[in-house]
Amino acid sequence: MNETEEAEITTAVKKSSETNATISKTSKSAFPGRKRILIIEGVRKNGTKFRPSDWPERISSVFAEFGKDHRLHYAPGVSPRVVDGQKVLAVESSLQQLRPTVFQSVMKFAHDNNLRTREEDSQE
Repeated sequence: MNETEEAEITTAVKKSSETNATISKTSKSAFPGRKRILIIEGVRKNGTKFRPSDWPERISSVFAEFGKDHRLHYAPGVSPRVVDGQKVLAVESSLQQLRPTVFQSVMKFAHDNNLRTREEDSQE
């Protein structure tokens, strides 16, 4: 990644933060001991559905690895989920510190595609 690309990603992440699309480093859970997660919905801010419909699996697969069992294992912190019948991408707040490049890539994708985001406390 060259300096221009890094600057573009940094700018996208800052813009996302301004539009409430990033998880604050100082964000504290209302329920101690629970993780914060960012939910990226398959709906744009203007209400239109984002296509293709399997985008959460595709994004998760980019960061996944094959295990010793020869099966694909999603990277910790980024996983597809179904919430209220809608496919979403769940991003754990810890990803911002553990794998900042992955976090920035996911946030840039959400920002570039104008996807709705929200923060939640993990139910796990």
